[in-house]
Amino acid sequence: MEPIIEVKNLVKVFHSRGKKITAVNVSFNVFKGEIFGMIGPNGAGKSTTFSMLTTLIKPTSGSIKVAWKMAILKIRLMMDSVFQTQIEGRGHIDI
Repeated sequence: MEPIIEVKNLVKVFHSRGKKITAVNVSFNVFKGEIFGMIGPNGAGKSTTFSMLTTLIKPTSGSIKVAWKMAILKIRLMMDSVFQTQIEGRGHIDI
């Protein structure tokens, strides 16, 4: 059975004030019907990993596949259709 989410050797390197902050070699699979969550101490890279999964930030290296396709383009295209609205502030409340 193929995983519906496949993350391999995901790495994110941030450079801040001369320090290197990383989420290093994150790998996991999620199969259809599974409930998946991540636990760990503060600073372990949980939010960074989910930000990469949702394409809010770009991984430094590694790969993310969702439903057997490369996630970055597919998710970004879906998100673009959400964020490219002509409605401003109050208009969202009325919807």
